[in-house]
Amino acid sequence: MFIRSSEVWAFEARGRLVCVHAPTGCFDIDRSLSEVESVLGPPVLRVHRNWLVRLAKVRELRSTD
Repeated sequence: MFIRSSEVWAFEARGRLVCVHAPTGCFDIDRSLSEVESVLGPPVLRVHRNWLVRLAKVRELRSTD
């Protein structure tokens, strides 16, 4: 399956695989989150040790306080 990188909204580490979150669903790839981060660079931000988020897809930030 091919997904345009611009369509991906997040990457989630799940064990040794990474789940690619896109509008068409969630797809596993056999890469580390660090590898994905190094290839994509600034369009993604590590927001947690298990998550990378595409900044262009962020609509709002809220505090849980």
